[in-house]
Amino acid sequence: MKKFICLFVLLGCFLLQASGQNEALQRKIQSYTRMRTMGYSMLGVGAGFATAGTVLLIALPDGYWDDDEDYDEDDDFDDFFEDAAQLTTGVIFLGVGIGLVAGGVTMSSIANHKIKLYKGKLSDLSMDIMVTPNTQGLKLVYRF
Repeated sequence: MKKFICLFVLLGCFLLQASGQNEALQRKIQSYTRMRTMGYSMLGVGAGFATAGTVLLIALPDGYWDDDEDYDEDDDFDDFFEDAAQLTTGVIFLGVGIGLVAGGVTMSSIANHKIKLYKGKLSDLSMDIMVTPNTQGLKLVYRF
């Protein structure tokens, strides 16, 4: 009788610990899934910003990048300031876009790695109740 009581106590402790571990692993998987989704969102938004910045820089006037060609005194200063504002906006958009793309790639790759790791740990322990005409019992599998 003492053997059965000890066996049931140990089995109960193990089952409570295993169910607690499963819940913790499920929470971690959900957390890293949200992190992966946020990384993919950052990747998309960053690509949009980088594209917009590139388009703004390409759309500058033809002679803007030439060192030999300066604005003449006859030119309107408003055009100069508009071109400078377009250049600044393009550089800012491009910088923010590249930063978001780099962060999104990093976040999504780390989250994918962690999701695979925790899903592997989650599948290492499985419990099942076997009820068939020939056998009845509890099946407990732990993979090392």
